[in-house]
Amino acid sequence: MKGKDAPLTHKASRKRIQSGKKTVLYFHTPSCGACKMQGPIIDKIKKRHENAVFKIDASRDREIAISCGVMGVPFVVFVENCKIVKAAPGVQRESAIEGFLRKKVARQSVGSAFRIKNSDLFICSSAALYLFSKFWSADHKRKIAGLIYTICGTSRWWRA
Repeated sequence: MKGKDAPLTHKASRKRIQSGKKTVLYFHTPSCGACKMQGPIIDKIKKRHENAVFKIDASRDREIAISCGVMGVPFVVFVENCKIVKAAPGVQRESAIEGFLRKKVARQSVGSAFRIKNSDLFICSSAALYLFSKFWSADHKRKIAGLIYTICGTSRWWRA
């Protein structure tokens, strides 16, 4: 499920997911005992983060439950940048859900914040390879050269 596009079939959460903001989808059923334990935790978080947490009855909205990979309830899906970041079955701690919603820096923003280009990475990787080449065996050098090729798209790791 991780990395899959988030489903947009649930009317209430559609706009939030499309905006790319962090969203929590909580799947439950009325007859679930564990859901009755998770419900108050979700309600508490929902008060603090309006329009970020959505409660979905899996027995009524089966299509969205299936598209999110729900196999049982309670089930919590964490969505960011229109992608499923994490899918967690069972009762989740309040701190885990809060932590996801409060985390400031997204993983994808690091490269754009520093404006890292493949050429910059290539030069840095080449410098690191040159500096540590005295300590590495030929096998290590081949592995690093392969890694640099994968990242930068070039096999000429010995010159910038």
